Amino acid sequence: MKLLETIKNKLIALVLALWAWVKLKAVEWKLREKAIALWEKAKAFWARMGQKWRNTKAHEKLMAMDDESFAVRSKSNYSPKDILSSLSITRVSDYFEIEPAGVLPNTAPINWANPEYNKVKVTWRQNITPLEKRRLESQMLPKLPYREMVKQSLRPEEIMDVVHDHVWESINIYLAACRSEVLGKRDEVVN
Repeated sequence: MKLLETIKNKLIALVLALWAWVKLKAVEWKLREKAIALWEKAKAFWARMGQKWRNTKAHEKLMAMDDESFAVRSKSNYSPKDILSSLSITRVSDYFEIEPAGVLPNTAPINWANPEYNKVKVTWRQNITPLEKRRLESQMLPKLPYREMVKQSLRPEEIMDVVHDHVWESINIYLAACRSEVLGKRDEVVN
């Protein structure tokens, strides 16, 4: 026990001595300035990467290449029963109305092979937005390479009236962020 206590005390003394030496050398080596410069470079890098990611997402939405657009472009329509049999949903009642009530389990996926479920009618709730429907339907899409997805989908111009319905809110938010970023940079230059 005494040996462990001695080792612990010597290690603490060594760490303290090393810390004091580093503090003295930090001024000489200008470590603080170097650390700040490195931090600023890292922040700038992540800001650029974030902007590129946002640019890519906005471009995908406008070109109808995002998941929600592919849900609309898909040649196969998914019924509520298809969705409930495939997706993991915590509360089915958040998205669907079920008649008769209380027959289905509260969570999905649901195995429709059960004979009790034959007479169950499942419909979308009235308060579910088209975007929420698209998000669920997009989870049903097969995980394929982009070229295969395009081959199995309608062209955007074939469904031009509905393919972009979900994008405008997020595009407006993106453009507002870009505008404020540009104006902020302009104010920095002026000052």
